[in-house]
Amino acid sequence: MSTSRTRIIKGFAVKIVLPALLTVVLYLISFFYIFLPAFERKIIDDKREMIRELTDTAWCVLEESEQKVKDGEWSKAEAQRRAIERVKDLRYGPSNKDYFWITDLTPKMIMHPYRPELDGKSLADYTGYNNKRLFVEFADIAKKQGSGYSEYLWQWMDDPNRVVLKLSYVKIFKPWNWIIGTGIYLDDVRREIAGMERRLTVISLVIITVVAGLLFLIILQGYRTERQRLQAEKQLSESNEKYRMLVGAATEGLIMILDGNYSYANAAMLKMLQCEENEFAGLDVFDLNSANPEDDSRKKYIVSLLNNESVPMEYETRLRRKDGEWVDAVLVSSKISIGEREGFVIIVKDVSGRNRMERRSREAEQEKLIVELQTSLLAMNQPVSRIVAAPVSCPMQKSIADAAKIMARKKSGYVLLTTDDNEYVGIVTQSDISRRAVAGNTALDHPVFEIMTSPVVSIASGAPVFEAALIMTENKVRHLAVRDGNDKIVSVITARDMLQLQRGASTTLFKEIENAESVDDIKENHTHIAFMVKALVDTGANPSTVTGIISSVADLITHKFLVLAMEELGEPPVKFAFMTLGSEGRGEETLFTDQDNAIIYEDPEPDKEKEVSEYFIKLGTRICDWLNEVGFSFCKGDVMAKNPKWCTSYSTWEKHFTSWITEAEPDELLKFNIFFDFRRVYGEQELTANLRQMIDELLTNNKAFFIHLSRNCLLYKPPLTMFGNITVKSGEDIFNVKEALKPVTNFARIYALENGIREVGTITRLDRLLDREAIGENTHDDLRGVYNYLMLLRLKHQVRAIGEGRQPDNDISLAELTNIERETLRNVLSRIKTMQSTLSFHFKGSA
Repeated sequence: MSTSRTRIIKGFAVKIVLPALLTVVLYLISFFYIFLPAFERKIIDDKREMIRELTDTAWCVLEESEQKVKDGEWSKAEAQRRAIERVKDLRYGPSNKDYFWITDLTPKMIMHPYRPELDGKSLADYTGYNNKRLFVEFADIAKKQGSGYSEYLWQWMDDPNRVVLKLSYVKIFKPWNWIIGTGIYLDDVRREIAGMERRLTVISLVIITVVAGLLFLIILQGYRTERQRLQAEKQLSESNEKYRMLVGAATEGLIMILDGNYSYANAAMLKMLQCEENEFAGLDVFDLNSANPEDDSRKKYIVSLLNNESVPMEYETRLRRKDGEWVDAVLVSSKISIGEREGFVIIVKDVSGRNRMERRSREAEQEKLIVELQTSLLAMNQPVSRIVAAPVSCPMQKSIADAAKIMARKKSGYVLLTTDDNEYVGIVTQSDISRRAVAGNTALDHPVFEIMTSPVVSIASGAPVFEAALIMTENKVRHLAVRDGNDKIVSVITARDMLQLQRGASTTLFKEIENAESVDDIKENHTHIAFMVKALVDTGANPSTVTGIISSVADLITHKFLVLAMEELGEPPVKFAFMTLGSEGRGEETLFTDQDNAIIYEDPEPDKEKEVSEYFIKLGTRICDWLNEVGFSFCKGDVMAKNPKWCTSYSTWEKHFTSWITEAEPDELLKFNIFFDFRRVYGEQELTANLRQMIDELLTNNKAFFIHLSRNCLLYKPPLTMFGNITVKSGEDIFNVKEALKPVTNFARIYALENGIREVGTITRLDRLLDREAIGENTHDDLRGVYNYLMLLRLKHQVRAIGEGRQPDNDISLAELTNIERETLRNVLSRIKTMQSTLSFHFKGSA
């Protein structure tokens, strides 16, 4: 026998065989000397308790008869006679032969069902089968204790030829000084126990046999595995030598990192760094202590490699040579496993010289684009009230010529027309004078109101500039009236104002999408949204503003697709509206989202239903397919306008919402609650407005609906321990930020629906709820803070993922967060629990 084989056998004997045998022995000892005796005692105790309860039952017969005597219904003699007859007929047991007997304290036999010859006789001298005065003992137990047990020899049931050991329980009935008793045959009990023990023993032996067989297979397999491991170690050693020879001849540099430590560098790598092999381990290749601005990202990359974490496949950086000079390089890393050691192999490509210049040029162009976007987007993010001047106006009765003179004198491209009460009723632009007056042959001395546009398209003074640009694009106008908080027109914002504001950028994304002529053009333009978001996040923009811009871009793309689709399919047969739902409906879309949309159209004539339905299904399918092609993936739940269920008539939508509000169970509402966040993107405002009005009226009489919704909100459990610390699943380090946001959006939705608030944005809903005093200021501020913090984490995570060439998602690794961010997250999650408690208290019955 070889030395290695002997070593394997000894190791297995000590580590596996001996513990297994000890386990089997301990099991057998426990089974036969602990479990079985305890099992026997338990059976006997159960039998003793059984005859006690049976005797108590028969004793109640005597008590019932005595009650008849007390009630005057029977005489004592009649009651005793009837009691004896009832007890004599009582039977129990497997063969229905177990019985009760009655004596008195003399003792004298009152009744014995199987020994009638003893009835009425004195039992003072009766000794039974073992010369034991058992009935005297029964009387003594009854006199002293009232009840108790006794063990003796007696005939087995009704067979006088068979005498066995019996355990009886007796109890005195004091009103008559009678003793009633019954018993069990201990031989029957022991046979029952023996049968059960035999079955348990057989089962245990079978289990032990199976375990022994499995143990043998495990030992055999382990022995084979150990032999294979020793053989693999030998082969691995040979492979290492071959691998070193192979990589040593490579022309590109190679570094091997195993178990978080530098392990090997090939000749090309050593030449690139101008060092010897014995110098490489001590060389600070990446010079992480320098003041170079790339250090943060480079340090994260290298630390991730050393910690065996996931990193981008290709990464550009600089390496420091032995003489202190820099080498521009591209690192291509891949995971390896050598034996039980995990690590990375990094291939290093020298990209100095011309490649470096090209790379730097690309970086400069990208940086320039980001700077331009930051400048433009920050300007586009400010409210329109900051860039408008006092309006140019004149009375509506003035002549066209006078109005033109006022515009020329004020150097304005428009003039607002006023009534005698100084109310603005319309607007006239230079284009109106050219097209409607000069080209339209309208005399210049006619009143200017004849060529005005009314009503004036307007925007709130607090709205951001980008929203003004979107409204101008949608309505094809170049002037917007600006209204204050009292809905009064206070100024006008023009396309020229915005052009001057954003002239730092070559073009705007909105303009490019509006001018796009194909799906491919829009797809190309949509890729710029990540740069926009990065610019806004980097400059500290409010998360609501960022998601609002992302959603506005999605709205504009959808609007453009609808125009293109209707050019192909023809004009719609009836009025319709295209709606977005969920996060897009709330204007809270991020860089990782899918489609949630629907179509609502005017109820058609009965004979036109099929034709109308087919048109809108085609329209919805075309839009959803194009959106998916651009980057808005299909909804996994099929909540899209291409689904006939969600592309239907106004009356059908009424039925949907009526069913959800009055009949749906909480589980069903989990699927349908996003529909309550619908918003019109294109089409007839009247359809969606009427639908919202119908929903508001229906909700006033359906309080149970809010209880169902609140229960759904309480389903999310913040990942916190009882001590308030963040916890994740075992073996994972992932925190889903989208799930954490749901309680906040659900809270805002429930309270908004309850209070008839029609806005669908989470922050807007919270503001309106505060205005109406539906929630307190502390609750409002807490929820806004929770929402903004979680949304900012979500956006930063997605921007980082795109920057690293990964698909953005909502799963944030806690390792990404700093200690301060983790502490803030812990506080935010604890506030969610507080919010849920408030919700549960408000809608009683939801907890």
